[in-house]
Amino acid sequence: MYGVHLVVEEGVFPPDKGTASKLLARSTLNFCPKRCLDMGCGTGILAILLARNGATLVHAVDIHLPAVMCTTKNVEANGLSDRIAVIQSDLFDNSILSRGYDLLVFNHPLYPGSGRRLFGPGEEGGKKIIRRFLNEAKNHLNIGGGILMPFSTFVAQEHDPATIACQLGFTCEKLGEETDGLGQHRVYLFKMKDEASC
Repeated sequence: MYGVHLVVEEGVFPPDKGTASKLLARSTLNFCPKRCLDMGCGTGILAILLARNGATLVHAVDIHLPAVMCTTKNVEANGLSDRIAVIQSDLFDNSILSRGYDLLVFNHPLYPGSGRRLFGPGEEGGKKIIRRFLNEAKNHLNIGGGILMPFSTFVAQEHDPATIACQLGFTCEKLGEETDGLGQHRVYLFKMKDEASC
């Protein structure tokens, strides 16, 4: 995927599954940040793309151990262990995570579902995890930094990160959009409101 060889372990979200995920991966290619965080890293594809595009430090974070192990394997296989640190954490709970990122990317669960899952719709999916992530992300974003997140219109509007982000003091810019049989898929860039217009 985008020139990156990946192993997808059992129980880890395949990065080529879903238009929104592919659109998010492609969007990272337009950024050259130095310090980044890939939240919900899965296979590590976004972290690897950011490192290949010049990032000197990337924290690849996931709550699920299978994803942490999968990302670690893929980072090592792509020769990027010196620039990507793989961390297990429930969002920003791990104290290793810094307060100075130029770019945060989060391929979040798009909507809530029942039961505990390794990926996809889970109990905390959709607006619940989006709101929690964005509230915590404010304390980890450098001045001028940004956050990339996807959205698909087959999900209820209440789970649109753009609406939630503007309520929490972020601006929103739509970076890309694609349509398929499931609807429209978008990638947003969020910044703190005093740095751009909403």
